[in-house]
Formats: sequence, structure tokens, C-alpha cells
Amino acid sequence: MKGFLHGQGSGMLPIEPETGIVSRSATDVGRGLPSYGRKGPRSKTVLRLVQERVGRIVVEAGWIGGVGVALLVVALVASWFVTRDADERRTALAAERAELLRGEGRQTPVVDERERLKTFYERFPPAADLPARLRRLDELAARHGVTSKRTDYRSGSAVGTSLQVVSLATPIEGEFKAIYDWLAEVLNDMPEVALESLNVKRTDSNTSVVEAEARLQIYLRGAK
Repeated sequence: MKGFLHGQGSGMLPIEPETGIVSRSATDVGRGLPSYGRKGPRSKTVLRLVQERVGRIVVEAGWIGGVGVALLVVALVASWFVTRDADERRTALAAERAELLRGEGRQTPVVDERERLKTFYERFPPAADLPARLRRLDELAARHGVTSKRTDYRSGSAVGTSLQVVSLATPIEGEFKAIYDWLAEVLNDMPEVALESLNVKRTDSNTSVVEAEARLQIYLRGAK
């Protein structure tokens, strides 16, 4: 497994013929900014609901039939999972910025607002920590038995902030339950990471192993 640390940077992320996913511009990535201070069990709750539903399907339809139906459920849940995560992060960022801008109305000294803004950005790891963040993604993937042959990435600026954003696109393989366990742990353990999209491709109804493409974003403090 080459993993995330050994990815290749490029000006554009590739479009996979099998999936048809089109990479989006770096100028749009600010909308998915991760929320700090709201790290909760949302992803674990979604995962638990998926596991319970899939378990009932397998019992009622048998393993072979159950896997086929379960993979369809996974595809639907993936769309809901990503949309909800992005909406929550956009809402949290908007609330944070609105709170910072209300200082003038309360006649709060400008220096206090600057300190609050500085504190907000300090919650993100510095850009120099990118190799360590990529290693952490590799460690979590290995823990769940998820393999990645390559990772393509590019960096840009998060719109409206002084943050840098690194967009990753990686084809992965593993049991569909393991993939969701991995993503749940990544989002809870690494609040600087946002899930942009996940595309699951069914290869064989007789096996629980699936192929997928995950697109992640890592937000980092830019160099001063």
C-alpha cells in the first residue's frame, strides 16, 4: 500500500473514467471548512444505523443477496453522509465568522477580536505538519484494512480565510464496513480533515470487498 504520504501533486486532480467524478476548483473548497469545537459522534451514529440496517438485510436475504442490497444502501448513505457533513461544516464556519464580526456592535476592543481570530486559526495544524497528517491517514487506513495504491493531491487557499487546503483524491479498496469505520475515525480523530466525496463501486456481489474513491481535504495554517 503506497498510501497518502506517497501521493503525487498536480495542477489538476484526475477524472476517473469508472466513477465520472469531476474535481472541483480550489476556490470552492472554503465551503467545506471543518468545524472545531463541534467534534461529535455524528459519523458514528450514521455508521451504526447503516450497520444495523445491513445486518437485518443479510439475515433476511442471505449473505450473497444481502451484500448486493447492502452495497446499494451504502451508495445512498454515502451521498447523505457527505451532504450532511458539508452542511454542518458550512453552518459552523458561518456562525464562527458572524460571532467574530459582532465585536464592533458590542464596542469590544479590536485587539480582543484579533486575539480571538488568532486563537481560531491556531486550532489548525501548521502547513509544515502535512507529512505527519498524511502518515496519520495511512495509520488509520491500515488499522481498518483499507488499502490505497496511490494518492493525487493539490493545494490551494480556502476562500475567505488565511488557511491552506490540500485536496486528496485516492482510490481505496476494502470491506465496505471497514471503509466506513475508517472514515468515521478520520473525521473524529482529525478535525482538520473534511470529506468532500465518496464514490463506492460494486465489483462482485459474491464478496464484501468493494472499490471506492475518497476525496478528502486537509485544512492547515498558512505560513505567516
